[in-house]
This record gives sequence, C-alpha cells and structure tokens, in this order.
Amino acid sequence: MAEDWLPHEPPSSPPPKSSAKKTITIWLILIVMFMALYKMFDSAPHGRGTVVEAASGYPWWWILIAGVIGLALPIIFVMVMFRGGEKFNGAQRIGLEAITRGQYAKAAEMFEALAKQFRTKPNFAAVARYNQGYALLVGGDSAAAVGALLAAERMPKVALGGVRRMAAGQLARAFALGGDLEKATRWLEELRKRPTSGDPVYCQALLDAIDGLVLCRQGKFVEAVKVYEHAWPLFEAYLPIHQMREVWLLRAYATTMMSSVRDVGAAEPWLRMIRSTPAGGFAWLTARWPELATFTTTHGHGAAEAAA
Repeated sequence: MAEDWLPHEPPSSPPPKSSAKKTITIWLILIVMFMALYKMFDSAPHGRGTVVEAASGYPWWWILIAGVIGLALPIIFVMVMFRGGEKFNGAQRIGLEAITRGQYAKAAEMFEALAKQFRTKPNFAAVARYNQGYALLVGGDSAAAVGALLAAERMPKVALGGVRRMAAGQLARAFALGGDLEKATRWLEELRKRPTSGDPVYCQALLDAIDGLVLCRQGKFVEAVKVYEHAWPLFEAYLPIHQMREVWLLRAYATTMMSSVRDVGAAEPWLRMIRSTPAGGFAWLTARWPELATFTTTHGHGAAEAAA
C-alpha cells in the first residue's frame, strides 16, 4: 500500500529531445544547402552581373559569410552552455566530500544552491539536483529526495541521458524505502529501459543492487537472493564499500527471512561484513522500513540507528 507522504507525480515521460542537437542539425542542413547552391552557381563565369548575383540577389562572398556565421552560431551556443564547467566541478567537489563525511544536510543545501546558481545551464543544474537528491536520500529523507530527483529527471534540454538514468535508479530506491512499491517497480522498469552511459558493467551492477532492494521490500526474498547470487561477482568488482554495505545487509536480511530455524546461521557471512559499519550507517535504509529496522536491532545495529 502506497504511503501518503510521497508526492504523486504523473508517469515518466519519454526522454526530452535535446534542443542543442536539434539546433546544430538544422544549422548544418542550412549550411550544406548554402554551400550546395554556392557550388552550383560557382560553376558559371564570375564577374559583375554573374549567375550567382542574378539567382540569389547577393554576391558569392556574402553567401560564404552567411554560411560561416551559420556554422559559428551553434558552436558558440554549445560553448556558452558548457562554459563554467571548471567552476561547477570545484563547487561540486566540496559537496561530494561532505557526503563522504556523512554531512548529508550540509551537502544537500550546497547542491541546492549550486542548482540555483547554474539554473540557466540545464546540464549543470541537473547534476546538482541529482546530487542534492542523493544527499537527501542517504541522509534519511526519502520524501524530500524524491522531489530533487524528479527535478533532475525532468530537466529539459541538452544531453542529460546519464543523469536521467541515475535519477530513475535513485527514484526506484527512494520509493521502495518509503513503501510505495508500485512506483518503485515502475521506476525500476524505467531504469532497465534507459540506455547506459559509461561502463555498462558498472551500470548493470547498480541496477542489480536496486533490483535486490526492491525485491526485499516487496517480501520476495527468494527472488532477491537469486539476484544477489547472480550479481555478486559484479558487486565485488565494481561497487564501492558504502554501496556494498547496503547489499551485505539486504542479502543477510533476505537470507534470514527465507531460511528455516535449522539454517539460522545462513546469513552469518553477510552479517560479519556489516559489523564494521559506522554507527547510524543503516539509518537511511531503516527509517521507513520497520521490518528491516527490527532485523538490524536483532543483530546489534538497532541502538546505533536509533541514536542516528
């Protein structure tokens, strides 16, 4: 049953077409047309009153200048849109470091300010909104994370394919943690359909990790364990330690829930892995997941999560 605290949003729309690509394509077509006309008329003898001037109303050099301007405009447009990348990355680095130090509220505020600062450049603003949503999510505020992630996912213009794919994955995770399994499943399927960017094996590892989480939240523990068993080599090779803690915990949880009394120690290998997790390290996972909170309490993490 969906929980009321999550905002309602319409179904995911198709990826917005990049206006930058469309603009460049149109200008290139126009340039080719100009040059074709120029070449066609250039075959005639030059001189005052030639075919070029008679047919176009302009001398050949004017057509050439128009073609150069037409080529320069889209290039200048792209340069303006991507200018400031060094400044953005410098500011972003501080926010990402805050996340690694567990300063999630501070990081979320920084990325929100960064998104507003670069609001005229969607390619940068979308990354900032995504990072804001991620900081809110791992900080335990799944509901607020949904708003920021939807803002990143729906950001128009420019090449945002990679950001939109990552946002879809985090939306599936956020809705699953909040208990809205219908939306979690829909966003997981949306993630499967979207093209990968960067390392496809790493993208598959992230998808499998989110798939396992959604299955655990649905109570489909047998299916979740199968996903973890199949993807485990990818997890160990590609996922950083903070993401491995999530899959260690959830694999232990799923294994325990599907095991009989005689198999009480079946989850011990994964429980052993999570014992070095810092205090409060699982608070963001258990905040709206009572069954998982009970499981962490039973295995020695409950006091730390409650304090966090």
